[in-house]
Amino acid sequence: MQTLKIAFIGNYQISDNYPNTKNLISAVRKDERFDVVYCEGGNEVSTRIYMPENGLKSKLFALLKMFFLALKSVRRINKKSLSVCDVIYIPYPSLLVLLCYSFFGSKRNRPLLVIDCFISIYDTVVIDRKVIAEGGLLAKLLRWLEKRSLRDADVVLADTLVNANYLFELFGGEKTKYQALNLCINEAIFKPVSSPVRGSKVVLFVGSFVPLQGVDVVVDAAIRLSDRADIKIQLLGDGQTAPEVEAQLACAEANIEWLRSWHSIEEVSEKVGNADICLGVFGDSGKTYRVLPYKAYMAMASGKALISSRVEDGVVREAQLPFLSLPTNSGQELASKIIELVDSSDLREKYAQLGRAYYEQHLSNARAVDELYALLRSNLIKVGKAQA
Repeated sequence: MQTLKIAFIGNYQISDNYPNTKNLISAVRKDERFDVVYCEGGNEVSTRIYMPENGLKSKLFALLKMFFLALKSVRRINKKSLSVCDVIYIPYPSLLVLLCYSFFGSKRNRPLLVIDCFISIYDTVVIDRKVIAEGGLLAKLLRWLEKRSLRDADVVLADTLVNANYLFELFGGEKTKYQALNLCINEAIFKPVSSPVRGSKVVLFVGSFVPLQGVDVVVDAAIRLSDRADIKIQLLGDGQTAPEVEAQLACAEANIEWLRSWHSIEEVSEKVGNADICLGVFGDSGKTYRVLPYKAYMAMASGKALISSRVEDGVVREAQLPFLSLPTNSGQELASKIIELVDSSDLREKYAQLGRAYYEQHLSNARAVDELYALLRSNLIKVGKAQA
């Protein structure tokens, strides 16, 4: 068995704000097939990297700081040679580091360069959240910058193969370098736990209130279920679409408890463990159907029945979905599915078991590390840097 020497380099956080990075690095460190020779550039600050303070000066300062840190990461990458490591892995967020590398990086005698794309900045800002108008000059510039950034990577990782194929359609290049790797979660706190026995059933939505998540659909369902005293819907989170949620709730009765303040990952796991049913995403963009959201991992790992949007073929690796899916993302459809699960303990148990079994077989941290090792080996063989 070949031990792969891997270096994690970039402007990333080993914190619960970016849990996939934190838990992937932790899982890789524990696996004897890997030798983590460097883990540089990461920090454990609890703020989000791409969310600067308000005010033009603060934003400009934050941008300059990120650019400076990206240049430092490129310098680290340039110093690494094949004698030091086999693989350089740039965790999310990788775009600015790759952009700087495209201008200042040394391409000779370089280890395999793997980037965690996870979220396309262009797709998120332009297509999904519609912050920038599609087809405009700024959108075209952003797409060109991201395309230029990705061209120097040997492997571009997305969370699903469907999403990887979408990135190829957006940015082109060699199709085979767009590959998929499951996310990693904190399995010490997200594990099977039985819900308390009580008269009402708790339906939990956790999110950052971005359009992808379709919180308006959840609120619409809650309004339709306002006469069901045995159904209690909890919203956990805040974000972009929160004002719309406020407006919805101001106009109608809904049996909703909105816990709007910031919550630690431990508090989130406690809420998931207390829930009878968990909710996924219900947005109306194409991205909704290409991904398996992080909250789905948390719910299935915890053995909770999950309701979420339908997904494209290839997102789920089995013919039977491990969650109850909506044919269309509407409040009426969601309310109907919630009633199905609340009124049938057998159905709740069925999807709880399906979700947990699917997690163990396809989504666990151990499975992610196995697949990472396999894809790195195959790519190293392809470029002639490992024995077949």
